[in-house]
Amino acid sequence: TFTFSLDFAHETEDIRQLVENVAHIQEITSRTLAPPYLQVRIGLSTIFPVVCTSFEPKYDSPLPFNKGFRHATVNLTLKLIGGKGSIHQLGPPLASTPLSDYGHNTSVAEQNIRGSIGAAQALLIPCLGQSGSDEITNLIKNNQLSDVAAILKLSPKAFVEMAIAGIDPKVLKYPAIQVKLSSDLALVMAQNEPGISTNNFKALADALISGDPSHLPSNLTTTFSVTESDGTTNTTTQQSIYSLTSRDYGVILAAIQSQKLNPTDPIFDSKNVSGSSATALKRLNNIGSCGLSLRVNGSPTVGNVTESEANLLSTINNTVNDSSISDKQLALFFGLAPNTPKTVIDKIRNSGPYTDKNQFIANASNGQSGYTGYTLWSGFDKVESNAMSAANALLNKPGVTDNDIKKAFNLNSDTEASAIKGQSFNSKADLLLALASANSGGSSTDANKYWLAFKKGVVLPGP
Repeated sequence: TFTFSLDFAHETEDIRQLVENVAHIQEITSRTLAPPYLQVRIGLSTIFPVVCTSFEPKYDSPLPFNKGFRHATVNLTLKLIGGKGSIHQLGPPLASTPLSDYGHNTSVAEQNIRGSIGAAQALLIPCLGQSGSDEITNLIKNNQLSDVAAILKLSPKAFVEMAIAGIDPKVLKYPAIQVKLSSDLALVMAQNEPGISTNNFKALADALISGDPSHLPSNLTTTFSVTESDGTTNTTTQQSIYSLTSRDYGVILAAIQSQKLNPTDPIFDSKNVSGSSATALKRLNNIGSCGLSLRVNGSPTVGNVTESEANLLSTINNTVNDSSISDKQLALFFGLAPNTPKTVIDKIRNSGPYTDKNQFIANASNGQSGYTGYTLWSGFDKVESNAMSAANALLNKPGVTDNDIKKAFNLNSDTEASAIKGQSFNSKADLLLALASANSGGSSTDANKYWLAFKKGVVLPGP
């Protein structure tokens, strides 16, 4: 249902007959026993069919000698014909609904993130429980799928499931991630190995990592007969729990490191003796069945971006979502003038969170005042690079003290200042990782706050 008004006016003529002609649109006809169907056109939009449910004329400005009226306003109420059997029965709701409001008020990126969170929760809870599933979904929600410091804080089981589901190869190349992968995979495999007591699984995990079984109890190194199939015949070999688990550990670790975990990859071909085995497939399913399901259904991995692009994108999302950053500060962070139009700044804020560089370039700007997505991306990158150069200069400045560094980064402890003092970092990600790892109470969130505090001092010098 919607309403609008019609105005009729003439300086010398009575307009009542014009109003009466329009009144026919609400009259019930003898043939249909209903008001006539109407078509309303507003610009390029056409609304059909509608019926008039209310017709209210109001006259004013009478002509002399009771000869009529110069002006009248007619208030109309029209109702769209819908429901079963109508041409609109499959159309969207005309009235506001919670679902339509959500769609109108959230960006495509936010809706995609919500979808990824829903898929991750549904597929990971059976293996990780609610708390483990929350670890992964929080990374998705906070756009931290490329945040090395945040990933390093995942529990072993959650990290292994995430690595199997899909993790950016650029992230996997970090030495700290490689160490975590080898140790967490060994621990999870040992915990899932049948017949291993809680007293022995840590020893088995250590042996898998080091390749040295000399400290294992005898029941894990004693050989026994095992029958395997090579696809054509059955063969019997002498194995120990350690040797069999160690072989499969190497196969699974290599597959995760190369991200070759798709159905057509060698690990799923039992005939490919060097890349798989029946027991390797069984162990892979035991430790990562939910991750494999998530991979098949579309895991929320970081897009095909370079390492520097992923880090820059994470910083952009953290920046535009930070309510403590004023419009003037945000403009300067993107290399724009302090008096940049508010509509430009609002477009940057409201189009996030951004999932990759291409989406940022396409959505962060509508080209107003010559500001394109490329301009904003390169401007932000330049400011970040200048801030990184200034950070290295400060950390290696002769005579710099821990207190100077604490003040510049707004750090919480001397431990954090000591961890970065005198170092030259190749990237901001390395700097943040050092800050997050400086003490057990640190976090990637704290590290990002430190960087923001320092960058404000570089971009916005003075009191």
